[in-house]
Amino acid sequence: MRLKRFPDFSSFMRVVFLLHFLSLGSTGCAENFPPVSAEINAEKSQKETLSPRDTATFFSYVTDRLRREYVEPVTNDKLLEGALNGILSGLDPHSAYLDPKHFEEVKKQTQGKYGGLGLEMMMEGGLVRVISAIPDTPAAKAGIQTDDFIVMINDEPVLGLNVIEAAEKLRGDPHTTVKLTIRRHQTEQFDLTLTREDINIKPVDWRVEGEIGYIRIKTFNNETTFELHQSIKDIKAALGNKLRGFVIDLRNNPGGLLDQAISVSDTFLNKGEIVSIRGRDSHKATRFDATPVDVTEGLPLVILINGGTASASEIVAGALQDHHRAIIVGTRSFGKGSVQNVVPLNNGGALKFTTALYYTPSGRTIQKQGIMPDVVVEQLVDLKTIKEDSRFRESNFSTAIDLERLKGQAEPKTELTPKMKTSMGEEKTNAGKDDKPSTHTPLKKNDLLKPLKDYQLEQALNVMKVITLLGHGAIPLKINPGLTKRESMNAARK
Repeated sequence: MRLKRFPDFSSFMRVVFLLHFLSLGSTGCAENFPPVSAEINAEKSQKETLSPRDTATFFSYVTDRLRREYVEPVTNDKLLEGALNGILSGLDPHSAYLDPKHFEEVKKQTQGKYGGLGLEMMMEGGLVRVISAIPDTPAAKAGIQTDDFIVMINDEPVLGLNVIEAAEKLRGDPHTTVKLTIRRHQTEQFDLTLTREDINIKPVDWRVEGEIGYIRIKTFNNETTFELHQSIKDIKAALGNKLRGFVIDLRNNPGGLLDQAISVSDTFLNKGEIVSIRGRDSHKATRFDATPVDVTEGLPLVILINGGTASASEIVAGALQDHHRAIIVGTRSFGKGSVQNVVPLNNGGALKFTTALYYTPSGRTIQKQGIMPDVVVEQLVDLKTIKEDSRFRESNFSTAIDLERLKGQAEPKTELTPKMKTSMGEEKTNAGKDDKPSTHTPLKKNDLLKPLKDYQLEQALNVMKVITLLGHGAIPLKINPGLTKRESMNAARK
């Protein structure tokens, strides 16, 4: 996050209020109807965009009317905070006003330390929708999944809350409990009682799978790159010359700090662009390039992604895919490719708003599209497949930033790599299937919450074994686009 100092906005609003009071003169009584000038301004706002001066005047009129006539006393601070919440949340799902208390909590989260459940979530249609449950947190241990709806917290409906208010209800002191009512696709609504913990996320875990190093990156906080390098070092020490390659697991990783996504990508690259950031002026792009050191010395890589892979995780997957440095296995990622700046305010709070979009080295935008895997593998539950393509993603938000709406921003021409063409071919081949009504039998709650065999990881390890049989280096698998997803994996195993 990049932090900037914001002007004295509160002083500005006080001046606006004062000018409005002076314009009222001796009129102190409450009107039953707005003045003619306000009606004219309201009518004007419907026909054309208001000037900054007219906007401030109109806002001043509305807040003054509410302060004088609302059913109970209301302060300027409360009105201003409500206005900021409405302005920012109406722009896109990731922009928000952070009051002083929540701004401090956000700073703690970037350090990987806070009290709660370990959920990354968004609001849509007035309900809480889960992007991912961070591994090894109470939410993940309880079996909460990407695309779950939280409809009630402690038997109180979440309808009408914003994401900040919902998060506040979920957080709390360690060892206290919170009851969640969950609505999940293809199953009946059910309750879960979770015990809050101090969320001190260890961003990276590793273990050895035969002659392959498995590394799971759970989040991108201040410690991620350091822990990744240490994990690679430990795996090399454990396997020595037997080491054949690495499987990097980015599933259910909600993202985090941009600089960590860049340094993690740089760990496996020795040249070329990692990501570029383009704002309102598409000609002014910020580009981040790799340094000439590949810590893994060119060993093969397989990256695991799914619908919970978002933001910074997608930057890593997109960069390694475009450079043919890794084979991507799993299902399409979330598609959160926007950049938010956090601007501190004098009251101790902050504005968080979208300023730019991410682009992969080949010029693809991540926003709403996500990263398509080279080898599509869906997770299995008791021999029944979860329909991954129907999962909730960035593109499902009604207020998600739409590239078509960005006037004057020319999207860079995308040069499709052979892998991208293969992935897109598979996507088109199966597009018709995804539109058909599901024939899956509704799954029981107990089946969804019990520990499951990790089928995606199993297939990622099989892909790595195929690569090592063909020789060192990330060699793209040549999969016949006419094969189904399951047949593709069978072909890889053979």
